[in-house]
Amino acid sequence: MQHFNRMRVAILFVCSIVISLSFPGCNEDKLDVFATGVLDGNVMDFTSESDLEGAILTTNPPTVSVASDSAGYFIFKTIEVGDYNLIARKNGFVSESVAVSVQEEKASTVVILLERSSEYNDPPVFTGSFIPGNSVNDQAVDLTLRWQALDPNREDSLLFDVEIYESNFEDGWIFEGLKDTLLEVEGLRFNTVYYWQVTASDPFISVQSELLSFRTRALPDNEYMFTRKTEDGDYEIFSADTVANTMVQLTRNSVEDWQPRLNPLRNKVAYVSHYNLEPHIYTMDRDGSNQRKISRRPITGYNNPGRGLAWSPQGDRIIYGNYDRLSFIQYDGTMEGVITTAPANRHFRDMDYSPDGTMIVALTVGVDPNDSEIYLMNADGSNPVLLVDNEDGIIEAPCFSIDSKKVLFTRDVSGYSSGTGRQLDAHIFSIDISTRFVDDLSSSKADGTNDTNPRYSPNGAYIIFENASNVPGSEKTLYSMSSGGGTRTELFTNAEMPDWR
Repeated sequence: MQHFNRMRVAILFVCSIVISLSFPGCNEDKLDVFATGVLDGNVMDFTSESDLEGAILTTNPPTVSVASDSAGYFIFKTIEVGDYNLIARKNGFVSESVAVSVQEEKASTVVILLERSSEYNDPPVFTGSFIPGNSVNDQAVDLTLRWQALDPNREDSLLFDVEIYESNFEDGWIFEGLKDTLLEVEGLRFNTVYYWQVTASDPFISVQSELLSFRTRALPDNEYMFTRKTEDGDYEIFSADTVANTMVQLTRNSVEDWQPRLNPLRNKVAYVSHYNLEPHIYTMDRDGSNQRKISRRPITGYNNPGRGLAWSPQGDRIIYGNYDRLSFIQYDGTMEGVITTAPANRHFRDMDYSPDGTMIVALTVGVDPNDSEIYLMNADGSNPVLLVDNEDGIIEAPCFSIDSKKVLFTRDVSGYSSGTGRQLDAHIFSIDISTRFVDDLSSSKADGTNDTNPRYSPNGAYIIFENASNVPGSEKTLYSMSSGGGTRTELFTNAEMPDWR
């Protein structure tokens, strides 16, 4: 019995040892389980912001690697919680690393932008034709330049710079950062050679096109000049022809340009421009080029917002009104002076030289716009004579006939008096200088309208003038009629202050 008990104790002891050896630490804590989260995001082109497919993403400390899909999306579905550097690599792009923090059972989302490597960039390529083509002639002065280009790297966007120069390579324009493959150009000179070149740029390199040239068409010999209100709300000077159906914009400014007058040599135009808030005399060539200010004193005075100038018959000087002074200035601005002064409390406004060079006719006005009268004087300002007396109704726009024997002018026959200068029934009249016989040329005018600003044609056979409703602000239309009045022919709408070319 004791032997049996000793054996039992021994067996239990051995079993205890075996169990201890077989299951060490049976009484210790369980093993830790790693906490995980989700890391996802998008890989995009830095320049085009388009999705990048096939970018390889790895982490540091290392885990696994994944690739972005067609939408640029990637995901690490199970990644141990902690801080990482996430690295994105793709052929043709500079590798990028961003710091991320993965949190337990949460999604950490990032966007990685990769910049294209210049080592893998292909330069832009010009394709197709250029318009206008190289060395072409007879191009419009307002035209559209067109070209075609592409970038072999479809992810790259292109920007274009266009340079345009005249044949002297001094006068020109540079247009930068264009996205379209066309450029609208306005106001080129007539009969002039222009050179142009396009530069195409992607984010890494710029490529220039060939140097191209074209010649603009010859200046059309338009018969008329006038002022027109543009869509921008300012007034610009145009020339036009009803037979050839051509129209040319001669000035392009953000201020009022008006009352064009062609010189006797028919190569220069004088006009009034309102730069610096004061109306001054400017000149330009017939095509609108070489615009320059020549006057030092403004054209201004009582009820004169900048009207009244005339060329001498020789084309060497221009006369104009400056308050109570009838002034002159050389055509090139080199000399100016005063011819005569107006009667007391009156200022000069409209005026004209007689074609034979012996006389000047001039309108004077007072503080009241209805206080107006016309004087005739010698070319040196001597011997002033009242030609049209201060009658009821505004008087305006004296102009000599070609033979210097008559003067056109307008008068509001309604006799209406308004402090604003409104007229109700302005007619065109012709007065014979020697007999003082006055002829009404507006007998066929429509009721409720005004005929204003008449001018003789170069051959004296016709008169050009403007007509408009007497409602203030109404649009004016240019008409012509024979020098004796009668049938009217409509020429141009939205046109005023006419002259013949």
